[in-house]
Amino acid sequence: MIRVRRAVAVTLGAVALFAGAAHAEPLFEVDERLVDIEVRQQAESYVGRVASGQAQQVAAEVCQGDVSNNFGRGYTRQRCMSLASETFSEMVSEYETRQSQQRRAAEERAEKRAAERAELEAEYERRQQEIAEARREAKEQAISAWEGAPPLTDRQARFIDDVFGGVYSQSDQYVAGVGSVSQSMLRLGVEQGRLHMAFANRSLNPVVESVDKENRSFNFRIGGGRLATMQRSANMAVLTGYDGTQYLYFVRRLAGEDRERIGMQRQTAAVEQSPSPQQAQLVDAILTRDQVRQIAAMMLDAYQDGGVGEMRRTEQQCWQDLAAATGDAEVIAAACGLAALAGSTIETGSAEGAERQPAQEYQGAATIERIEGHMADSQFSQASIERMKSETLSPHMQTVANALGNAAR
Repeated sequence: MIRVRRAVAVTLGAVALFAGAAHAEPLFEVDERLVDIEVRQQAESYVGRVASGQAQQVAAEVCQGDVSNNFGRGYTRQRCMSLASETFSEMVSEYETRQSQQRRAAEERAEKRAAERAELEAEYERRQQEIAEARREAKEQAISAWEGAPPLTDRQARFIDDVFGGVYSQSDQYVAGVGSVSQSMLRLGVEQGRLHMAFANRSLNPVVESVDKENRSFNFRIGGGRLATMQRSANMAVLTGYDGTQYLYFVRRLAGEDRERIGMQRQTAAVEQSPSPQQAQLVDAILTRDQVRQIAAMMLDAYQDGGVGEMRRTEQQCWQDLAAATGDAEVIAAACGLAALAGSTIETGSAEGAERQPAQEYQGAATIERIEGHMADSQFSQASIERMKSETLSPHMQTVANALGNAAR
């Protein structure tokens, strides 16, 4: 009896087990929430790499990977495709929105910078125009003051032109600082009762205030404004009141081109033939004008043949003749001094045209020092040297300049 009951129980249990198997859950349960998260993450990874219209292609690719292993376990491909497509579309929309916002923000920043730059450029242009206008007005006022000033008296004009007229070079230190030889040249002359004065091509529009013959100086206003003073010594001049104090070395008398640069008329050869009685008396005392022209031509030929070196050799031969002279030493010294000054004029003019610095030995100060040194070596007294410079060399510089100017034509 017991065995029968046991058999029945087993049989009933087996039937029950079979019947339950037809409606049971899968043996391996799937947590759909976890799989959904995985699907979303994989769909999101395509954002930024695939166009927004490819949602179905992205969903198909996402649902083929490790996620497909769950399909047979209760997670359907349809659910995966729907979730992946929806997630990708939402993320692309958000991504494109952010990109659009970032682009717009970048455009706004660029527009702001462009507006600020345009404003700064406009302000800079406005200031430049104000500066240019102020300079133009100042220049017009300076010219008006210069033109409206009373003309110089004959004595004032003659004193300034005889003592100061010519071309000057600034000190070597100043030339090196500026970097251009043409900017270091000052030209000064008097014509029709007006003083013409300029650094390079910049006119100072000088209006003479007073003349002091005893101290060999005169006061003038630059552009009708600030006061300046120029004082002359044997071989140089000192200009105060213009960019501090300028030490200027006399180079030569004005040539035709110099006169044109500072607004004066070019003198003709006929003018040269009519020097003042004082100049004629001083010039003809040692050398004639023809001799001076020959010296200038000799130095020009030397420069054309061998440049500065050949000029220097020609001049040195003259100084050697002076050292060996037993008579007429004053005539030889005058010839050598004019040869040196002619060389300085030639080299300075050439350097200025080429916008370079003249050779050291033919800069104004070096030339004067060399003349003084050789004359002192030949037993000339200091008084004789100064008299040679003021009464022979300086008056003859116009003849040298005209001779070189005519040779250049």
